[in-house]
Amino acid sequence: MRKPILLSLAVLLIFSATSHGAELSDCEDTLVKALAAVVGPVIARRATSALVGPVTARVVEVILASKKPPNKLLAIAKDKKNALWARTTALDTLAQLKPEDPLIVSELAALLNPSSDVVDDYEKEYFVHHVVGVLKSIGPKAIEALPALARAKGTDRLLNRAIDDAVLSITAAAPPKPPAAAPTLEAVKKDLKDPDDVKRLVAVLTLGKRAAEAAEALPDLARAMKDLDFRVRDAARESAKIVFEVNRKDLPQASVAAYVGGLIGLLHDPEPWLRLQAAKDLSKLGKDAQPALAALATVVNTDPDAIVREAAKNAVGVIPPPS
Repeated sequence: MRKPILLSLAVLLIFSATSHGAELSDCEDTLVKALAAVVGPVIARRATSALVGPVTARVVEVILASKKPPNKLLAIAKDKKNALWARTTALDTLAQLKPEDPLIVSELAALLNPSSDVVDDYEKEYFVHHVVGVLKSIGPKAIEALPALARAKGTDRLLNRAIDDAVLSITAAAPPKPPAAAPTLEAVKKDLKDPDDVKRLVAVLTLGKRAAEAAEALPDLARAMKDLDFRVRDAARESAKIVFEVNRKDLPQASVAAYVGGLIGLLHDPEPWLRLQAAKDLSKLGKDAQPALAALATVVNTDPDAIVREAAKNAVGVIPPPS
């Protein structure tokens, strides 16, 4: 007979305490005191521990959902003075509300920090499991918590599985991040001198994509045709060709001369492919390629590759000689 009586008392007292504005930390003490008068303090404490979690948690969820705003629930969860069951119940209720406030997401992520002292070590994994559940319920709007979730993984397989589920929920339909502002032309040109060959390659490709605004960078691309990396040299040649074609009518003669000079340099490149492409590019420049005639003639007579020699011969034939 004791268990049904205790059960009823638990439910009634929790309803009564919370409906009159009591904090969750007071509910457990209220219940222990009430039961102690009937069954003694030891049994009262044991009964409270057994009943509060499985029986009254659902009651409290309903009450909290109707009374407590998300930030209040989070405050309850963070307060170490509250009983663990009260704190985790607040988190479970928060999960039902699915708050999308970035500040709440940020505070939840902070609770996952291994160095956080909001809960004792022996209870940490249990507490963290509930925090993860809230982030999972929020979904894509909790994307900023992904690094914290990754750091929260440990040896507990159940917790790790819960974290994986949360990550899937968050990334399943994550809102696209706004595109980053395009780097300035000066920043891109600066990357042409970066020691990282990948950065240099990205820089020359970027200038080709932004050809309409990159006329002033044509001399820089011509210098990049001397890069130690074959990929950078070839990309610089291709981007320079695009920049030249897009801006041809407005280019100063110095920029044209720099571009032609870059192609002349490629006629002596160790890579046959680049020598071939340089000869072909020069053949399309008409009068502007006249300074390259002597170099092309040398290629016709001395290049070890027959295809390159033929391309150079064709260029010499179509470039008008100086008058």
